[in-house]
Amino acid sequence: MLAWPRIRATVSIGQTCPKCGHRHKPSGRIYLYKNPECDFVGIRDIVGSTNIKNKYENGTFKPSHALPR
Repeated sequence: MLAWPRIRATVSIGQTCPKCGHRHKPSGRIYLYKNPECDFVGIRDIVGSTNIKNKYENGTFKPSHALPR
C-alpha cells in the first residue's frame, strides 16, 4: 500500500511569501496575499499550497519557489 508522507503544516504556511520568504500576517478575512516587502500578490490558498509543495519537495521552505500556473 502506498503511504503518503506526513507534512506538518503550520498556520504560517499561508502567511509566508513564496517569492522572498517574508512572513506577513494579514488581519481579518483577506483572501488575497499581498506582500509589502517584494510586491508579490497571490491568492492565499494558492500561496499556502505552493509553500506546502515547496516544503515537501525540498524538505524545508526555500524562497523563490515557482508558483503553479
